[in-house]
Amino acid sequence: MNTKELQYFMKVCEEQSINKAAGKLFITQQGLSRVIANLEKNLNVKLLERNARGVFPTEEGQYLYEKCEKLICMLDEIEAGMKQMAKQEEAAYDRLRVWGHACIFLSIDPEIQVRAQGKWKLPAEEFLNQELIDKITQSEIDVGFIIGKTVPENL
Repeated sequence: MNTKELQYFMKVCEEQSINKAAGKLFITQQGLSRVIANLEKNLNVKLLERNARGVFPTEEGQYLYEKCEKLICMLDEIEAGMKQMAKQEEAAYDRLRVWGHACIFLSIDPEIQVRAQGKWKLPAEEFLNQELIDKITQSEIDVGFIIGKTVPENL
């Protein structure tokens, strides 16, 4: 049993028709019937009653449908949350502004440079130590590398 099978089952219940559900799911009626039959076989219960008026869930089918609603909702929330977290992590990388003397960046391990490419705003120009300190205190940059001078205590 997988989420796709459960979603297909739910669509059949909602449409009360395998043909209509198949059309909305963009699969064949035969394919959808096989999915439902496989689900019934795996669960060892009859999930749907078929009659002239349509397809309706059995007691077991109704139970499964109600549980599926909650499960699918939770899975959608998880997926949305994970995507949001990935966006936030990606955005955090985009905002990291790193500056320093060019000679410092030339000495950084090439593997780190490759990982940082596209994630950090690396310097396009050099700044003097005091200029870097000023940019950090004014929140214009996040990280600054200076050479040969002690950083002020307020940083």
